[in-house]
Amino acid sequence: MADSDSSSSSSEDFEDRPAGSDGESSGNEEELVNVEFDAVKPVQDDYHGVRCLLKQLVRKANVDLSGLSDLILAQPVSTVVKILEDGQDQEAVCKKEEAAKKPAKPAAAAGAAEDAEEEEEGPAEDKDSIYAVMSCFDLQDSKRPACVQGLLSYFLSNCADKEKRAAIESVLSKQRAVLLINERFINMPTQLAVPLLQTLQQDLEAQPGQAPQYYFMVCKAYIAHDDSDDEDEDGNSGKKRKQPAHPRKRYKPAPREDLTYTNDEDEMFVGAAEHSFTFALPAEEGDTKMKLFRTVALVSAAAFGETVAALQAALNPAYTRFQ
Repeated sequence: MADSDSSSSSSEDFEDRPAGSDGESSGNEEELVNVEFDAVKPVQDDYHGVRCLLKQLVRKANVDLSGLSDLILAQPVSTVVKILEDGQDQEAVCKKEEAAKKPAKPAAAAGAAEDAEEEEEGPAEDKDSIYAVMSCFDLQDSKRPACVQGLLSYFLSNCADKEKRAAIESVLSKQRAVLLINERFINMPTQLAVPLLQTLQQDLEAQPGQAPQYYFMVCKAYIAHDDSDDEDEDGNSGKKRKQPAHPRKRYKPAPREDLTYTNDEDEMFVGAAEHSFTFALPAEEGDTKMKLFRTVALVSAAAFGETVAALQAALNPAYTRFQ
């Protein structure tokens, strides 16, 4: 269970670059910012921030984000990363909510009702207050809510290899597995993942007879567009690309080595997976710089633990724990 006490990460300097800057200075020296992150148990006020992070995983897929967000808030193993203001007591909020036995907000029906509720997204400051979320969903048939089933079905339906899909479904039906949620803002350091993964693993293994045998992971990835065929140095159009007959299916699954993973640690987990597959996301307006993919990886508990240990050893020790 995530420690409901405010646990701050070791304070470190890192470059806080605006999106699209490509690391280049705009005439001024880059500013180094000291930030202390707090890993805490989520509360109801974190709903919109959690939902926002989930949405970047599935984009416009027809899944019940509201139901999934509510489940994460209710999970004892869930952790969110935020910056608590001076005097803000997350533990007190947790206790107050538990004492009031506040019922979870009803999950919206998947489909039209789900994305019709955009007004529920909340103000920008609420969404931006959550920088990362770590949690998981039990994939046992008897404990699988409809929203989790919808999420699992969405990912499995994108497996073009029928034999591989059958192999994954066979493992899920015979072994205890969890669907891992490991989402964070793109500019958050990889080192942040280590204590979150370790805490989740320890919490799951501490439950007698409940420790997972497999982790079902979904990794965000992309391939940057090469615009060399489109424009010359003066910006004039070059070789014309043939338009695909089916634009929604124009991206074929790419070889693993051609992908760049948004979360650096995901490459290690995919490499340790017993089964994995990659599929392309439908292009949306604004997707001009890269092709977006998702890689599903089924990792055994043993390989998961070994990968977390290897990840910790490879990173700066100063980042590998919350103090």
